[in-house]
Amino acid sequence: MKMEHKNRPKALQGYTRQETKRALKQDHCRKEAANRKEMALNLVNNFSDIAEYCQELLTPQENYSTAIPEELSEEKFRFARMRFLNLQSLYDNAFSESDIAQQEPLLFQLQSHVSVIASLLDVGESLTHYYERHIRYFDEVSEEHPLNIKTFESLIDYVIKCCSSCISLSEHLTRKISDKYARNTEITVPAPGYRGGHVRPSTLVNKIVLHHGSRIEMQIGNRTYNTDVFELFRANEKINRDKRQIALPYIINHPILTNRNKDFRAEEVAGDIFRDLEKKGIIVIYKEDAFKDLPLQNENESIEDYMKNTLINLQYTGILDVKSSTKITFKGDERALRDIQILAENGYGEDDLGENIDLPPELDYLKSFR
Repeated sequence: MKMEHKNRPKALQGYTRQETKRALKQDHCRKEAANRKEMALNLVNNFSDIAEYCQELLTPQENYSTAIPEELSEEKFRFARMRFLNLQSLYDNAFSESDIAQQEPLLFQLQSHVSVIASLLDVGESLTHYYERHIRYFDEVSEEHPLNIKTFESLIDYVIKCCSSCISLSEHLTRKISDKYARNTEITVPAPGYRGGHVRPSTLVNKIVLHHGSRIEMQIGNRTYNTDVFELFRANEKINRDKRQIALPYIINHPILTNRNKDFRAEEVAGDIFRDLEKKGIIVIYKEDAFKDLPLQNENESIEDYMKNTLINLQYTGILDVKSSTKITFKGDERALRDIQILAENGYGEDDLGENIDLPPELDYLKSFR
């Protein structure tokens, strides 16, 4: 296309038109990536945070049209897409045309996945835009319409499931990258004080590991666990069992039980026993009035079994807990372990009564999960 400008701007008057039929000389020098370890791990961290944000957005729905705009919206798709595009820019600035781009295929694969995810999110953004601005205002959308409800639901479902699959595959890559570049070490910290590793501590530990894209092992005694939330709950069951083993001898051999008479009813004195153990620093009681409605002892139930079962029920319901000095050893990426150490030093995000407390700035990325 030839376009002639009669009134050429003064700023362009010094420029002439030149045509060339040969390719430009390939003189772009390959650069050496600086701080490749830090940049690779930073890339993994950023990806893990964005993937976490996308979990809710990319949850399949039975009826997508009713999920808009609360669960799904043009704005949410756009925000997610821009975050992945920023991640792609981070890769380009740090690694594109560098030696590591040629030497490290995992990083290139991750960049390719990010590009695909951003493209899928772009499609999702366009689909939700069309629904929000057009389809939902139609009184009736016929089957002959270019994008009827049924077609829209099929397309958005495809986008969400493909995007989720790509993110899942990418998370395998981030773990491999983290395994390659992370420096492994180990730390030993006290187990959570209030009710052990219940929902809040377990979730925060899991989010730290996800943030760093790392593989972390947790060891309690001679048992090893991973840091999946449900695995952390399973580990907490061991902690609680160990705690009960500490308290049971004090309960069974308590003078109130050893000096009992024939007409003794366990439910009538259980509260006194637990209060005495609290005074001795063996247990901590969170709800003082809970001993008023203890279950009755069954006729075929021994006093020892009754006290054991009562301890289990009171511990599970958060009425009391057993004090212990249980230690947990974490092994893996030093970046994740550093943050777990900070979390443990701050009560795993809660005080002695299980109330939420502020965490230091180093753990600001956990705010969205609390």
